[in-house]
Amino acid sequence: MYIGPNKVTGNMTKWLKKALNNPNYAKQRISSHSIISKGRTKNITIIQEYILRGYIWRVIKIGETYIAHQKVKYKDKCNGQKGIYYVNSPLELLGFVREFFARNNLYSVAIDIFEYNNLHLVNEIQTICGHVQDHILEVDGKPERYLYNNQWTFEEEYFNNNGSYNLLLECALDL
Repeated sequence: MYIGPNKVTGNMTKWLKKALNNPNYAKQRISSHSIISKGRTKNITIIQEYILRGYIWRVIKIGETYIAHQKVKYKDKCNGQKGIYYVNSPLELLGFVREFFARNNLYSVAIDIFEYNNLHLVNEIQTICGHVQDHILEVDGKPERYLYNNQWTFEEEYFNNNGSYNLLLECALDL
């Protein structure tokens, strides 16, 4: 398991320059990586079947907000911020995720899902999520989110500004 700066989007020279130019930033980043790594399970191996796909779905639920996009293959993986494809998520996928979250009492979570043989397969669940993008779901060039209140409704706005922390705070206050 890897903890620290993203090796795909940066390199040691850039990190060192940033740290030397701003020592407080470097201290804050080292401290946050240290805190995050203390709570992680280590020395665990999970073996799963490799499913060849050109994309996976990333679906995020924060409170009653559901936002999703496809993570398309970049190099040999469907992860990270590269390779995001904004396409309207199928309501069946959102229904599966909503039911899964309800059964497991999850209020604020990101989930990666494969579609395989007409099934939705959960690949990864992340309970700590924030976003650098100002939006995650986009339909017809507009940032949006889904809400569920006996039916799915669309709302247009930038819901992921401030790293999604506004939505996370709203969810926490509602609980």
